[in-house]
Amino acid sequence: MVVHKIVLSQESIIGSFTKEVTPILSVSSGDSIRFETLDAGWGTGRSNSERRKPFSRKEKIDGGHALVGPIYIEGAKKGMTLEIEFNDIIPGQYGFTSG
Repeated sequence: MVVHKIVLSQESIIGSFTKEVTPILSVSSGDSIRFETLDAGWGTGRSNSERRKPFSRKEKIDGGHALVGPIYIEGAKKGMTLEIEFNDIIPGQYGFTSG
């Protein structure tokens, strides 16, 4: 089992589910991934007054929430079931969401 660390960067986030983008990471069954992401409005910070948007959005693929990926799963095939276990979810000090 390998523990992968994804650093928050323009290249590690995407705002849609698409197969048009090259995966940022390839993992095997049993591997773990540690990462952080932005809030729903693509921002980060400790409070509303400190909140900033560190990355620009690409018009065609960044219309939704900031997602980490895509991530390629070695050996996964169409029709297989993917099981993901979240060991720890650590919320930041401040976040933003809207609907």
